[in-house]
Amino acid sequence: MTKAIGIDLGTTFTCVAYMKGPEEVEVVSNLHGNKTTPSVVHFGPDETKVGEGALAMRGRDPKNTIFQVKRFMGRDALDPEIQKRTYPFEIVVAKKGHANIRVSPSGEGKTNETKIYCPEQVSADIIRYAKMIAEESIGEKVEAAVITVPANFTNAQRQATKDAGEIAGLTVLRIVNEPAAAALAYGFERKTSTESRVILVYDLGGGTFDVSIVVMKGTEAEVKSTQGLTFLGGEDFDYRIYEEAVSEFKKRGVSIPKENEFSLHQSCEQAKRTLSTCDTAEIATFDEQGGKQTFIISRETFDELCQDLFEKTIECVKYAIKASGYEMKAIDEVVLVGGSSRIPRVQTLLKDIFTDQRLMFDIPPDHAIAQGAAMLAASLEDKPQPKLRGAPATPIVHPFIDDKIPTSPKIHEEAVNPKVKEDVLPKIHIPAPAAPKSIEGGAVKLVDVTPFSLGIKVPYDNLQVIINRNSRYPTTRTVLFSNAEANVSSLRFEIYEGEMAIASQNNLLGNLEIACPPKSIGENEMETTFSIDADGLLHLHVKDLETGKEAQIKVESGKLSALERNRMTIEAENREEHEKIQKAKKLARTAFSDSLMRVKTSIQRAESEQKQRIIEIMTREENWIRSCDPSDEELHTRAKAIREELAKLKSQ
Repeated sequence: MTKAIGIDLGTTFTCVAYMKGPEEVEVVSNLHGNKTTPSVVHFGPDETKVGEGALAMRGRDPKNTIFQVKRFMGRDALDPEIQKRTYPFEIVVAKKGHANIRVSPSGEGKTNETKIYCPEQVSADIIRYAKMIAEESIGEKVEAAVITVPANFTNAQRQATKDAGEIAGLTVLRIVNEPAAAALAYGFERKTSTESRVILVYDLGGGTFDVSIVVMKGTEAEVKSTQGLTFLGGEDFDYRIYEEAVSEFKKRGVSIPKENEFSLHQSCEQAKRTLSTCDTAEIATFDEQGGKQTFIISRETFDELCQDLFEKTIECVKYAIKASGYEMKAIDEVVLVGGSSRIPRVQTLLKDIFTDQRLMFDIPPDHAIAQGAAMLAASLEDKPQPKLRGAPATPIVHPFIDDKIPTSPKIHEEAVNPKVKEDVLPKIHIPAPAAPKSIEGGAVKLVDVTPFSLGIKVPYDNLQVIINRNSRYPTTRTVLFSNAEANVSSLRFEIYEGEMAIASQNNLLGNLEIACPPKSIGENEMETTFSIDADGLLHLHVKDLETGKEAQIKVESGKLSALERNRMTIEAENREEHEKIQKAKKLARTAFSDSLMRVKTSIQRAESEQKQRIIEIMTREENWIRSCDPSDEELHTRAKAIREELAKLKSQ
């Protein structure tokens, strides 16, 4: 396998890195010389732009410029977190209810062609760009990557991220939590250390927030607990400033035209950055008459506007520490990750609760996650990928025996049906969780934890938790279930993630159905195994202990089927190839046009005896380009011939 890379796929910026050598991690610069790339995609009539080029189009063509797509990954269109914000591009509801985006690229002489993309496809364009700049830096083809996600991402969001990587043409070695990746990066500087340290990773990025408690020993990382908010980050701070700016201008009677809204957003974002180093910042925009309007915002005002958001992160910090089993004073170091961790008020709040610990900025906050992912990628690229029990290559689901609706199973450890006599229930059998295996390769070892509890729905809409929140993974747990009703022909296992006691109030991941012979209550014994793989994705395996019949499934809570992923991969490759052809054609025609322009500009400076000859060249070439549809090679050849002919004429 060729060199693997680490990708920090962020809400606002994306960063990519790789191991340049055993002692050096290289963060890749993009085509503009920047170490981070805006996570923005613009769909044009002939070209899809990513990064700075796409960001420049947000003001000019907002309906076809997609940003913050990470916030749409694995979510339904009617999700409250999506609904509470307005976007200039059109969000549409797909057949399965998930959020898609409609664009209508147009250009001169072209009719609008409406296209619909799912968030995975848009993210795949960003990942493909990261792959491309990494290949240019490395000098060889890249086929594999470790991609990071917020620790609090759901099963569906993790699956969506993995799908995006595959659509981009990569083998996704691992989906790894961002705080864990950052911890690995910080451990790299002390890779030979045998001392254990308890570190708190505070990761406040552009769109998400995570905090994890990690025990480090060199480059061995064991996550003890994690907590986070997938809709809190720098974008939310920008929006608070934007709302304040709109309110301030409204008080003055100043109306901001729609075409200037984005420039005001940009000014507010820049003001936030300025306030990290200065006490005040200027926000500027233009009114309907084109007049410049400004007002000054102070750091104190900014802190007041965002205080409730900052405090939410501190609440998460306290929860994570409590869940880890450690005391506050046991934290050795506080590692700050993500661009928004530079905000002074954030650091002040952390210093208030960590009076004896140093806030660490040894690695640029924007680069740490990608560096840790690169380390893990390098360790995994030549290692065989393990398979867990209950994680077959092709999921198998047994059909019903008849048309009866399958009933919910009953766990053996509690008599959930009051009509069932105690002697009818089989013996309780709940083994202890299997010891987790670390994700490792070379000197890098990582044990992470689940962000949500995972369980099965049992009668009366109860959630029977099988794997608790903050359990280490990869891991496996087996529990015995049985039938809660007599004479049923099949059982349905409904799988949920969440912390609510009522099953239906949690997030339904999927279901598995298994046929069984009709028996009395409690006599259909089903050995049920939950397995969480190294990507944090769930697998379920059920076995009827009497008949030996089995059913197993990888919980594909992502929105795309394997067929859809394959189709999107092919579409993306075809679109990329088409854009390469269009770009090559554009370059060839530009080269010819530039050569012809040289001829035209030479006429005015030419001496009288040369002028007629130059006019003849110009006329000949204009007639030629109008009379045919030349290939790119012909255009380049003709352009070179024009330059040579013109140079020879001038030298005479």
